[in-house]
Amino acid sequence: IFAGLFTPNEGAAVGCLLSFIYMILKGKFNKKNMIFSITETAKTVGMTFLIVIGANIFGNFLAITKMPMSLATFASNLEVSRYVVFAVICLIYALLGMFMDAMAMLLLTVPIFVPVIIGLGFDPIWFGVIMILVMELGLITPPVGLNCYVMAGIAKDVPLQTIFKGALPYAIAIFIAIILVTVFPQLALWLPNLFYI
Repeated sequence: IFAGLFTPNEGAAVGCLLSFIYMILKGKFNKKNMIFSITETAKTVGMTFLIVIGANIFGNFLAITKMPMSLATFASNLEVSRYVVFAVICLIYALLGMFMDAMAMLLLTVPIFVPVIIGLGFDPIWFGVIMILVMELGLITPPVGLNCYVMAGIAKDVPLQTIFKGALPYAIAIFIAIILVTVFPQLALWLPNLFYI
């Protein structure tokens, strides 16, 4: 994937194919193992889709109540430093990330926040990087951290509290990355700027 040979979806398909070939080479290709693999795959996919469906339903609820729009309007109307407005927007994304999936958040908030960010003089590419980092932070923090619930569904013998504790170092690392990219915007912009030269 990092070499550009596959997209993530294609990489997953290639991984499945190679696992299947490996199973045949090891002599473990039989009816019992195939039924087990298919059953476990169906359980994992079903659990993941139930979480995503629930997040989409909740996202639709938030869209109907116009709560993200109200939060965005509140942030843009603050008569303070542009960095305070930016911090409020990041806080909104972190809070929404705890309850909504990334796609619903993007669809609801980007049309509102991006004009505000551009109007404040921030680079939209830089804001996109920050936005992804903040959303990822929300996806691994309680109470809803979707990624942690997906992991709990896959690793059934590991308690959810343990998964959230295990995600804590990653949450701290993402938080530090957000601060670094905020203080040093060129960390996010140097590569895109190479294409504009």
